[in-house]
Amino acid sequence: MKTAKVSVTMPDLSVRDIGEYGVDDALAAFDAFPWEDELRRMKQLAEKGEEVISPDMMFTVSRYDFSATVHKSPREINVELCVPKNVNIFGLFPLRTTKYFRFLKVSRFQMEGLLRAFISIPTDEQFAYFSAKKKA
Repeated sequence: MKTAKVSVTMPDLSVRDIGEYGVDDALAAFDAFPWEDELRRMKQLAEKGEEVISPDMMFTVSRYDFSATVHKSPREINVELCVPKNVNIFGLFPLRTTKYFRFLKVSRFQMEGLLRAFISIPTDEQFAYFSAKKKA
């Protein structure tokens, strides 16, 4: 079973490592995180003139990342992820690059499906999977 390293970026730009989990525990960590508290804290810091960002949770498998950012509510999530893409230069030279995908304003249910795929699908199949999801 593949696992993901999970970390959180807080509104004050600090980063906190949470642990390494399989997909079910990673989703439980997302659900247990106090998103509403951190959104209130973000607003308070912004009102004081502090530099802030929306809180997000990062899931890293190998060297590829999946970021779930909460701007207003944990029921509306922006997902950004990167996966490997294999290409051949002139049909002769194999090269592995990185492809980035963005899924904006997805539900918690949709985010779960994307995260399950990110953690569970073999790395070499992820580009095709997420490309098809983006077109749907």
